[in-house]
Amino acid sequence: EEVADANASVTTVSMTADSNLSAVFSLNQNHLEENATEGGIALTNQGPHYHFGVYDLNATPTFGYSFSQWIGDLEGVADANASQTTITMDADANLTAVFTLNQYNLAVNAGPGGEVNGSGVFDHGAYASIIATPDKGYSFVNWTGEAVDDANASATTVSMTMDRNVTALFEIIND
Repeated sequence: EEVADANASVTTVSMTADSNLSAVFSLNQNHLEENATEGGIALTNQGPHYHFGVYDLNATPTFGYSFSQWIGDLEGVADANASQTTITMDADANLTAVFTLNQYNLAVNAGPGGEVNGSGVFDHGAYASIIATPDKGYSFVNWTGEAVDDANASATTVSMTMDRNVTALFEIIND
């Protein structure tokens, strides 16, 4: 017996006697590429990635960021909104883990005898400006609350690494 091309899926055989031939198949492999935006990492799932195999996807945010979603070739991804999920490989896939910078609320309050400015929503790591202005007949005493840069200054900043609540205290001026 003589096979014209043993590596071809379609070939011819020269039949000079009874023959017993076997076709050998192998499972296809797919390419999986994982990327990440700023603010985290996508743990690369080393191959091989066999067709219809199920593989883990893991995205880990760095401090101050949160996982948002997977984008790209989402066919076969179990949950594109989960940082830890799986993908069933039925084709090559290029995925990106998207991370967003955390934002925090700053509540700036005034005790009796003054007004304040500075409340709002700020990005992780920002230094939010706060200002306390005493009413006529009052003086500024200090700020209470965490992460105030200078608690004794009427104009200062607050380090925004989480939600913050600060209060300006005032006292009556005794003449």
